[in-house]
Amino acid sequence: MSDIHYRFIESKHELNEYFDRLIECSKLALKKTGEHGITCEILMGQMIRYVETGYGCLLLGFDIKGELVGFLFGVLIKSSTGSWVEVTALWSKPGIASAVKFEAFNLLCQWAKARNATKILACVSRSPDVFYEFFYKALGFKRVGYLLEAKL
Repeated sequence: MSDIHYRFIESKHELNEYFDRLIECSKLALKKTGEHGITCEILMGQMIRYVETGYGCLLLGFDIKGELVGFLFGVLIKSSTGSWVEVTALWSKPGIASAVKFEAFNLLCQWAKARNATKILACVSRSPDVFYEFFYKALGFKRVGYLLEAKL
């Protein structure tokens, strides 16, 4: 067990408490990964839209000083063939994600199962082979597709 304290954000009031810091963290995340299909504005808009609906999972991680050191945001998708969670954004200070990946992923899985989701999808655009081996594989993820991009 790590020294990280987790908190699910479930209201716009709670989101407002951390909004400015989440913008900063989102920009840091997107600076590393690139804006492949999402911008900071779109991500923050999704958080606002979904936080109170039961379809948005916003999990924050805090160190023992109470500083935000990581977040995970996912959206529950329901269709006629089933339900799943798409992880839209994941950010942490260096070294945090690898140290708490099992704890945080377990919390995400509990949240998803409570909403009858049967899988979790994540798109990796930054060094996908490296991050798959280093981070996602141990969590049970399998490669199932490609991120495709056409330059204009």
